[in-house]
Amino acid sequence: MTDDNYREIRAQIHNYIIGFTGHVNVNYIAPINKQNDFHEEPKTFLYTVLYKVNNGLSSCQLFLTESKDYERHLDGLFLMLRTLLSDSLITNYVIRKNYTNDSDIVKNILPLYSEHLKFGLYNLRQYGKKFWKYSDIQIGEHVNKFISNYSDYINKNGTLKYKPERTTMGQKADYLITNIPEEAVQQLIIKALSLYTLFSKYEHLGMLSLPLIQRQYDKKNQLTIIREVVEAIAVIGHTIELCIKIWKQFDADIDPIFQSFINKFVTLRETLLRLELNL
Repeated sequence: MTDDNYREIRAQIHNYIIGFTGHVNVNYIAPINKQNDFHEEPKTFLYTVLYKVNNGLSSCQLFLTESKDYERHLDGLFLMLRTLLSDSLITNYVIRKNYTNDSDIVKNILPLYSEHLKFGLYNLRQYGKKFWKYSDIQIGEHVNKFISNYSDYINKNGTLKYKPERTTMGQKADYLITNIPEEAVQQLIIKALSLYTLFSKYEHLGMLSLPLIQRQYDKKNQLTIIREVVEAIAVIGHTIELCIKIWKQFDADIDPIFQSFINKFVTLRETLLRLELNL
């Protein structure tokens, strides 16, 4: 691959991201905001995913702009994609686990929320005095305020109303691959977990970090790296599509512009894979 080809592909991905995330903002997120229709579950969760993941994907295009130091910025791109792949795996798990209707999604959301809140309470009680120099009275005030703010999920005595579910990404992926019969979904989850695991070596410092950091400076790895980026974006795009499909007001299947962007990412990924295999 020549430098010009590499720049052209990056520019193409950059433009696709801008077009896709802009379309999602205007045609899905903005109407939800206008109607103020996200204050009950599972809409609160779905809106959080749409807003967070679409904004995160939009930010990825900043790392794909042309610059002489482009390779130095790839670490940031991989870290962003890792976060969005984590969101994608969690979202697929919450939506697809034992799904028959929206009430099943709510059942899966509650343990996720409890896991978040558990650590908020734990940090206040465990480290409030040592790290933040709170007095016992101040810790009590902060804990009571926390409990009051999230009284739908925390009892007055500080215990959680719903049991937290602590599952790893691998366990979530394993459940989905084992229990969801559609091969397309299985392949999506496998790809999400594979890339999440790869990009996690940038997130968590260790023995495998340096080889990954160094590989982006070797031109022979350019095609592989850009293919991984496109595959990650395709997974993230499908997660956005899943949230829109669950939101009964919308139908992404009959949105030709939305589907054209989904297809563009898939087609580009297939093209890059063929080029990579022919090297």
